[in-house]
Amino acid sequence: MVATPDQWAALRTMVNADWDSHQGLIHKLTASRSLGDWGTLLAAAHYLAVRGQFPSGHSPADVIQLAAEVRARLDETGDQFDARPIELVARAALGDFDGVDDLDDEAVITAQTLTVSVLAEEGRLGDPEEFFREVEALAKSWGA
Repeated sequence: MVATPDQWAALRTMVNADWDSHQGLIHKLTASRSLGDWGTLLAAAHYLAVRGQFPSGHSPADVIQLAAEVRARLDETGDQFDARPIELVARAALGDFDGVDDLDDEAVITAQTLTVSVLAEEGRLGDPEEFFREVEALAKSWGA
């Protein structure tokens, strides 16, 4: 996988909660049709972020709680985001793929973005540089 500097910058701005820069980079990548490996970077970041929340295992209730935390952090009214895709995509990162095939690509990307963003804002990803190294290694191993 050879991610572009702009794709890495988009991930860094998301992890650093720099939303204006993140949106600008995603718009730039979309407009230039340069998203390429962005989906793989996001998926790897999400996979590692979710798995990092449950180093000793998890229960279904733990995953539901994570989805509720993500939604509550970004959606005080409960009207903006559905927690179900967040939960399904998190469960998929943990090896349970039931229901995730029913989600469209936009729902998956939104769930991944929201989850990584919230965990990053809360400092739950560990050292950012180590996290980026792990994302890069995982994305490369996935053969993107």
